[in-house]
Amino acid sequence: MEGKNLFDPIDFVHSHPPFATHLEAEGSWISEPPVPKAFLEDFVTTIPLGEEKDQFLHFVRKRLTWDQETRATSNEIILDEWLTRLVEGML
Repeated sequence: MEGKNLFDPIDFVHSHPPFATHLEAEGSWISEPPVPKAFLEDFVTTIPLGEEKDQFLHFVRKRLTWDQETRATSNEIILDEWLTRLVEGML
C-alpha cells in the first residue's frame, strides 16, 4: 500500500465535480491545492492560554502538516513533551 494512492484521483475528479476546478481530467493538480485560511488556535478553545495550550498546539502541528517529509511519525510523537508531561504527572 505504501507509495500508492488510497483512491484513484481520476475517479475522485469524476465523482466530485467541484474538484474539477483544481484537478485535471487525469487527476493531477492544476494549481496548488486550496488551503483554508483558519488557525488551529481558533478551534482549540477549551484549553486555557498558557504553557499547556502551547505544548498541545505544538503537538498537533507536528502531525497536521502538509509536507509528509516533515510530519512527525508515531514513534516521534509518542515522545512529545505534551504527552510525556501527562505521564510524568501521574508518577
